[in-house]
Amino acid sequence: MDNAMSRMPRGAAVVAHRTATWSAGLMAAAIFATAASAGDADLCKDVRAPPEAAIAGCDRAIAAGKLRGRALADIHARRGRGFERTNAHDRALEDFNQAIRLAPDWPELHADRANAYLGKRDIDRAIANFDQAIRLDPKLARACEVSERRCRGIQWLPVLSPLLLA
Repeated sequence: MDNAMSRMPRGAAVVAHRTATWSAGLMAAAIFATAASAGDADLCKDVRAPPEAAIAGCDRAIAAGKLRGRALADIHARRGRGFERTNAHDRALEDFNQAIRLAPDWPELHADRANAYLGKRDIDRAIANFDQAIRLDPKLARACEVSERRCRGIQWLPVLSPLLLA
């Protein structure tokens, strides 16, 4: 390349050099950003991380704009779970709603949203979301009777029972 540049007029050689340098810088920045967003997604998914750190990792992974569809829904769900761990139920609901818009057929997202509603003590919406999760994946279901209310989902019964009976 140096030989080719030596045959160019001075101005063209300078432009070619600057363009190559600029392109190399952009490539390095893109590689760094991709590595950083992958690290952020990993932090977001780390259930052992403090919730604030996981939420920050999710924020950066979402802001990077590289995720789509189910992968983006997963990051929103994980950030919502982080908010749930800090009892920020309204913020968790925002993320669960966004995740469900992106992947409406994913039963766990409806269960996550149900848990956020439980945190707000909105039992009717919680049950409606548990029911939707079960409609999407009947293996989650087991009918039960609780306080004259038909509820579903044996795994959620210990959480629902005290709230329904309170």
